[in-house]
Parts: sequence; C-alpha cells; structure tokens
Amino acid sequence: MNRKNILWVDDDINKFALMAARDELESRGCKIIKAPRPENLLKVLREQILQIDCIIIDISMPTGELDMEETNFGMRTGFALIRKIRESDSIYKDTPIIVYTVIGDDDVRQYCKDNNILYLNKSSVSSKEFADFVMDYLK
Repeated sequence: MNRKNILWVDDDINKFALMAARDELESRGCKIIKAPRPENLLKVLREQILQIDCIIIDISMPTGELDMEETNFGMRTGFALIRKIRESDSIYKDTPIIVYTVIGDDDVRQYCKDNNILYLNKSSVSSKEFADFVMDYLK
C-alpha cells in the first residue's frame, strides 16, 4: 500500500477531539501534515514542494490572512480556502478534498455535492468510520 500524505486544515487539529481520527488514519499508513491556520495552507500552495494526496478541511475557522467578508466572518473560511485551491495554478488544484466539519447546513452539503467534495460531519461519524470514508475516497 502506498503511503498517503494528507494535509489537514483545521484550527482544532491539535486538540484531543481530533486525536482519535488522526491516529486512525496514521495507523492505516497515512502521514498527516497539520495545518491549524489558513496561512499554513496558503504557504503550501505557494511553495508547492509537498506531495499531497488529499486535503481535509474544516469550514468554520479563524480567517487569518483571508478577507473577513469572503469567509463570512469565519463561518465559511473553508469555502474560501477551497476556492483558493481550485482557482490556483498550483499542483494541488485537482487534489481530492474532504470537508470534515460540525457545520451541517444544507448549503454546506450542497456546496460539497456541487463541487465533487466528500462531506463528513464530525458529529455523526466515529473515528473508524471517518478513516474508512477517507481511505475509500482515496482509492
């Protein structure tokens, strides 16, 4: 099995709540590259030196360098980052994206569906189920 490099963009990535999900992916041979702030993702996009097989991204995060209105004052920071990925000239513009968030609004699910993005709700899947979905998505 090839090792999968996953860039995980979430302001809570270093918190206990996501530890089990991270551990589950790592136990399956994935390398998790943590990006707790939007600037971390923007830096990766600029440098283009990492091999990334998948990007996991939260929706509601602090805005960092991003425009407050573009992110709906932090409520949709993930959408702004997804647009930056897809509209960039970077090697990552076609990288699979998974939205992993507690935001369960219909507009979030519809956005993901319309943009061929896997949507997973942090509140409704276990760490094992999450890892199963991620690994299946990357096949």
